[in-house]
Amino acid sequence: MSDPKSHHHSLSLFPRPLLVPCDACGLINQSDPSYVCFQCSYIVHESCINLPRVIKITRHQHRLSYTPFLSHAIWSCRICHKTVDNKYAQYSCNHEGCSYVAHSKCATHLEVWNEKELEWEPEEPDDSENVAPFKKIGVGLIEHFCHEHHLRLEKYKDHADKTCQACVLPIDSRDFYNCMQCDFSLHEVCANLPRKLDHALHKHSLILDTSQEIYDDVICSVCLRKFSGFWYKCIENDCVCMFSGVYRIDVRCISLPDYFTHKSHKHPLCLPICELRRNKVKCNACKKGGWPSHLHCTTCDFDLCYQCATYPSEVRYKHDEHPLTLCYGETVDAKYWCEICEKELDSTKWFYTCNKCCVTVHLDCMFGFFVRMKPGFTFGYNGLMVRVLGNTSSTRPICDGCEQRCPAHVYYKVYWRRYKLASCSLDCLNQVLKGRIGKQELFP
Repeated sequence: MSDPKSHHHSLSLFPRPLLVPCDACGLINQSDPSYVCFQCSYIVHESCINLPRVIKITRHQHRLSYTPFLSHAIWSCRICHKTVDNKYAQYSCNHEGCSYVAHSKCATHLEVWNEKELEWEPEEPDDSENVAPFKKIGVGLIEHFCHEHHLRLEKYKDHADKTCQACVLPIDSRDFYNCMQCDFSLHEVCANLPRKLDHALHKHSLILDTSQEIYDDVICSVCLRKFSGFWYKCIENDCVCMFSGVYRIDVRCISLPDYFTHKSHKHPLCLPICELRRNKVKCNACKKGGWPSHLHCTTCDFDLCYQCATYPSEVRYKHDEHPLTLCYGETVDAKYWCEICEKELDSTKWFYTCNKCCVTVHLDCMFGFFVRMKPGFTFGYNGLMVRVLGNTSSTRPICDGCEQRCPAHVYYKVYWRRYKLASCSLDCLNQVLKGRIGKQELFP
């Protein structure tokens, strides 16, 4: 091979498997043919010959350049967080003061790189002003792009009835922006969410979707929870997620960095390339597997799904004057009872507790099935339109599925011809639909 992209000499195909590392990726792969330069003992896999010279990945703000070797120092790949051997080629950032380095195979993996070569492409201009979510129009007063009225920054006092429109969690101890004319509120952190960002969870850029459109599916592509707040969705129209169709991520999942230390574990966690491990991984907290994405310990065999990773470390409970803190399980053999359902609580699993008042609550009981669903939202489900309603009346509605009072702060309502079906969960709604369809009552 004359004039190869990866080397300044001609390369010759070596027909037999080589048990020596490739100079481009540093790995040994007997199934991949190799090319050899006999002038300088250069060996490269056939799959590594045309590695791109310059790339951009969403895990780093700058472009990365193909580097044949690094300076003699201890380097760590910022994707898999394993040691980098500086004798072999890697991708690194050339910006002054930036030490970002990644293995060749990590940086060009299909889950990380968008497959665009940028060697002869000009740098994109800084569009930080275009992605700013609001304009300041006064002291503590903003004009947010998602709302027609002005929002004022307020201190938390006792706004138990208010919900953030972005993350769909209650307005609690944090400062928040409140609409001066209607019932619209945003946590201060949520109000600062950029309109466009790059995140390690997806290889394409993401844009913030604040619309209240009716979706056929409202599942987050990362944690698989139903959600009715603000989304980040992929800018590529043909990008499809195998789990949720359109690729979109709720703002709670997007708020987690790709490398941090979670309170439930002593070592740092990172977002791994999980294509090969997806079906084998089980979350150490909920013991469930098959997650689209997860967090993995850089030191030991510990995994955490995004559902568990995004539980708030502190919540408010209406029957306790103190905030409840998230307990990550206990090793002692103690018996606790859930304050809400009055059933026994497994102390080895995560739960919320107030040590001062001896209150313990199941995670599911605290959030119910509606942790990310807000009143007034409508979505499609099994060909029917389902509306989320607030459970604020003095008499709670009776669920048509379990025939119990709906316990959560919201419930589902399905309107079909002359029927009005109430449901406290999607499981109950499924039971109702199957029963009515089976009896041909739902579709007379």
